[in-house]
Amino acid sequence: MLQPTQPQPPDTQDKHQYESAGWFHRFTTILPVFFALLLLSAVFYQGSMTVDGLTWPYDPDAFRDIAQAQIILNGDYPADYAYKGETLWYNPLTAFLIAGYSMVTGLPAYAADVALGPLINLAVPILFFVLVAVWFDTWTALAALVAFLFFIPLDRPTFASASYSPWLFAPHITQALFYATLLSFSMWIKNARWNLAVSTGLFLGLTFLGHTAPAVLAGCIMVLTVLAKILWRPDPDEREPSRSSIAKGFALILITAFIVSLPFTLSILFRYHLNVINEAASSWVYEEVAWENAASFFTGLIFLPTAIAILGGYALWINARNKSARLILTAWFLVAGAFFLNGYLAQAAGRYGAPWFQITPGYHYLLYLSALKHILFGVGVMYICRLLTPLFLRGIRGCSSHIAGWTQTAVGLCCLFMVWWAWDDYRGWRELKPLSLNVSASLSSKSNPYFWIRDHTSSEDIFLCEDTEALHMVTPAGVKVVALEQAFSHIYLDWQARDDIRQEMFWELEMGEMTEFYDMAAKHGVTHVLLGASSDITHQVNWDPHLNLEFESSLGRIYSIHPNEPVVQSP
Repeated sequence: MLQPTQPQPPDTQDKHQYESAGWFHRFTTILPVFFALLLLSAVFYQGSMTVDGLTWPYDPDAFRDIAQAQIILNGDYPADYAYKGETLWYNPLTAFLIAGYSMVTGLPAYAADVALGPLINLAVPILFFVLVAVWFDTWTALAALVAFLFFIPLDRPTFASASYSPWLFAPHITQALFYATLLSFSMWIKNARWNLAVSTGLFLGLTFLGHTAPAVLAGCIMVLTVLAKILWRPDPDEREPSRSSIAKGFALILITAFIVSLPFTLSILFRYHLNVINEAASSWVYEEVAWENAASFFTGLIFLPTAIAILGGYALWINARNKSARLILTAWFLVAGAFFLNGYLAQAAGRYGAPWFQITPGYHYLLYLSALKHILFGVGVMYICRLLTPLFLRGIRGCSSHIAGWTQTAVGLCCLFMVWWAWDDYRGWRELKPLSLNVSASLSSKSNPYFWIRDHTSSEDIFLCEDTEALHMVTPAGVKVVALEQAFSHIYLDWQARDDIRQEMFWELEMGEMTEFYDMAAKHGVTHVLLGASSDITHQVNWDPHLNLEFESSLGRIYSIHPNEPVVQSP
């Protein structure tokens, strides 16, 4: 009689091969993370060297955040950084980061902005890498990260670059929160769990506190994805959440995001009712995407990385896996592309004097289209390696059973080659160092009126000054002005009316109409006059007894206004 077959212990050699395969899989998963850390260390070093020795930023956009940070440090939040009696209009998260770093380190706000940039901006490529790794795998994420860090136009500024940068700008740093929002959302859309809905809403609200464009983009991406999940189910899966749970979860996302954004929306929604009067900021055009440069911009897209990204898009669509990522990336392309092209339509309408609506300038979405291209580039590199590796290994004994490992090796070699190829042209932001050093040296000297303003005035004072002095010297000290450059001025207030007051007061000074000047100063609460180095209004202010010279240097002169003080006659 046949004996029942007894279970045999696993063959020692098979067990060893199984354990080796498991170890090899873990190793090949972790290896690209190690490579990514090396790349991030390299760019962080470059960024740190760029800002080494600097105490002031070089770009006017940074001064807006510094001024708002000083308002926070003074305990005056949510006051507007430029106009007395008004509340903020610009997204405050970057200012909070600067103020927080200033509190921790003891650095003044302007120095905190410079010192914080290289460090906190690491969150941008890190979260980009994590997003791609979760959606695909770590090798695809490594290839995408190489493109993210190195495949950028050398002359494209930080605020329009999907990359790492040592400079702290709100449009740039908010990328990190955008990627975190989509990562959390992609996890929620699979099961509609309430805790993931709350985290997604939290990240979306923080994104809006950081910058409007990525928040609008992320919100529209989520709307399209949710609608697709609810309305289009060609292959119903029992494991997918129901339509009602998706709808309820998305409502929770929006409610959470609204609550988180209240430090900003309380001002722009409940006080100013989103009634934009000054459209200079929203209609500003970045030169690269100006209407007259459209042909050169689009022809400039025709190069190898773009072709690989297109191939990556094809590979994404033919792959049955990664359904959620495919849906989100498709919505990303449609929404960002629509907003970007809307920027061109707004320019075309403006050329004919026709009104055209855009929430934020179209160039902001160039950044996110570039990030999308980097992701698809990584997918394309992996797809090419998967296609070509078996062809190269055909007929080589022992290699056919390790196709996955050899494919990953091919991706790694491609990444090394791409870094080597791009490194010599890698901008490293070094071309901005001389400009930054000049600006920083000028503003750091005691000849900068900023220091006198900071030490001798308060947030109740108002300065009459020109645009440069207002943005670079007065508002960073937490002090108000009569008017500011239009592109940096409050979008919910009439800039023209304020500038008219400023020009009239300067005209009265120049013409010696001092009685009218003092009447205007009293009416509008003006306490000081700051004349820049290039100002030629000297005659009246030098002899008038009610204008006291408080500070004088090569960068400007400050006068305090005392119209009611008695004039002391010389004996």
